[in-house]
Amino acid sequence: MSTTVDFPTRITKNTSTAIDNIFIDKTKNNDYTVEPIINGLSDHEAQELILYNIKITNQKSQFTVNRLINNTTIVQFKLNLSFEDWSDTFTEEDINTNFKNFLNVYLRNFYYSFPYKKVHINYNKKAWLTKGIKISCQRKRDLYKIYKITNDLNFRNYYKSYTKILSEVIKAAKKSTV
Repeated sequence: MSTTVDFPTRITKNTSTAIDNIFIDKTKNNDYTVEPIINGLSDHEAQELILYNIKITNQKSQFTVNRLINNTTIVQFKLNLSFEDWSDTFTEEDINTNFKNFLNVYLRNFYYSFPYKKVHINYNKKAWLTKGIKISCQRKRDLYKIYKITNDLNFRNYYKSYTKILSEVIKAAKKSTV
């Protein structure tokens, strides 16, 4: 790392010092300029760093394509197959032709019943935040609303106990994903 600021950034009546520095890795980029920006607001001047010829990779949203397969689509697939006329699969002498006919009917129904679904890949920065923890946090918020207005000691103790257990679960979940 090398400093890029070679001019004073703090100017007073008696001194001029370079206390606000910008450091860059010169082995990766030698094409830059640094200029002072005199703002007149304080005794610290701003610096403008301009980097040239930088390759910035755009992180496009990543998607994956999955087939939509669930109980409903499976039932629909079976129903569609039951309404098919399978006579074409047995009419030919050649077994390969019969198989191709069968496969055409089968795949047509398969593709229709189980369409592709584009799914966004979510790189969760909070991998520890599971569906169960989200549900428990919502439950805790609901309990808190009651906690604020009730004088029932049993309920208040239950809320405190629930909160303590949930914090321990969250702490353990965070620890396990590190």
